Amino acid sequence: MDAATVTKVEHGPQPGPVRGLRLVVFTANPLEAYVRKGTIRRFNRDINPTGLFNSVTTVYVSDDGPSGEYVVHGIHAMRIRHWSLPLDMLRLVVAGVRAVLQTRACVVRAYCAELPGLAAVLTGRLTGRRSVVSVHADIQSIMRQRGYSRVARLLVGLLHRVVYRLSTQVWCVSEWLAQHLVQLGVPARKIRVTYNKVDTARFRRTTQGRDEVRHALGIPPRALALVHVGRLSQEKHIDVLIRGLAALRQQGHSAHLILVGTGLDSRGQSYVRGLQGLMGRLGLGAYVHFIGGQPNERVPDILHAADVYVSASISEGFGVALVEAQAAGVPLVVTCELAEEGHGLVLTGENALTYPAGSPTGLAECVLRLTRNPDLIQRLREAGVMNAARFDWETVAKREAALYREVCGTGAM
Repeated sequence: MDAATVTKVEHGPQPGPVRGLRLVVFTANPLEAYVRKGTIRRFNRDINPTGLFNSVTTVYVSDDGPSGEYVVHGIHAMRIRHWSLPLDMLRLVVAGVRAVLQTRACVVRAYCAELPGLAAVLTGRLTGRRSVVSVHADIQSIMRQRGYSRVARLLVGLLHRVVYRLSTQVWCVSEWLAQHLVQLGVPARKIRVTYNKVDTARFRRTTQGRDEVRHALGIPPRALALVHVGRLSQEKHIDVLIRGLAALRQQGHSAHLILVGTGLDSRGQSYVRGLQGLMGRLGLGAYVHFIGGQPNERVPDILHAADVYVSASISEGFGVALVEAQAAGVPLVVTCELAEEGHGLVLTGENALTYPAGSPTGLAECVLRLTRNPDLIQRLREAGVMNAARFDWETVAKREAALYREVCGTGAM
């Protein structure tokens, strides 16, 4: 990482005037990870919607350097060097309390309900501040699909219950997740819905980059290109997409599959190796393109190079990649189960085609239905773009800012 992006702070921020709102954020990922991915400016914009807060301090665990206070691309950060889980927890809370007292923050937020979430709610309780915990996915379902033991799931479930109980509010990224938490016993009065923010403008459909991407991947101009963007893990059921491609090619169609993403941990990497083995057994070595994680600015061109976005997931906390595909004017083919989750992102027959989960032939049939009906493609494109507009960054940021004012007990500013 460029040393110029990280500046050591010898002394903590001096307490400023009480006027204005201040925020302390516990993040699951270190800021250095956002720098490496090229998304640090986007993150900076995301954590301070509409510029509501006068100051934002981030607290996180990292292996990227010694503990201390830093400024990372203009963001004040308290970095805790990873040591062990109990020690990390204690030092996170100490750093959080220090940050709240130094900056006179009115609210503490965590972007997940695991370790950062527990640190946030404990910091809030110890300092008398309100705390907000964000929920982005059904973690229990993901752990179950990844093969975690029942004991591990019970422990994580217990941690979540403690975090939800101690928090002031719980913010969910979809109505479906909100309903799910109510079923788990979280009081409805605590729950708010605020979607993930999507910069829809940068995905507007264009032909620029389409030919370049296809040429680089060896996909002929007239071939049928399917695309999927996201982590390559068991709950995404990528094997169904590969078998669906095989079904298309067996029927004589020149089809390719572009997979954008990686296996994030050892389980994910093992899953990817299994996918590569499946691809080899099916003779699809030249037609499945594993292109790994891509810079954010490259993703729109990749989407525009595709004819259909395909997903085999049966559940998504929100589904940012689906919204981005809709914003890019790429028709969606997803599972019936995903459409039935009820958060309105995917509506069968209106802005997506659906097939039964786990059915490669059902997937292939939906794709072929699209290729035979240009009017349907156009209708899905237009409906998708309209749907994606609901999740535009500016729209969601205003909603989130209003929720912050509510939790801080302030009126319009």
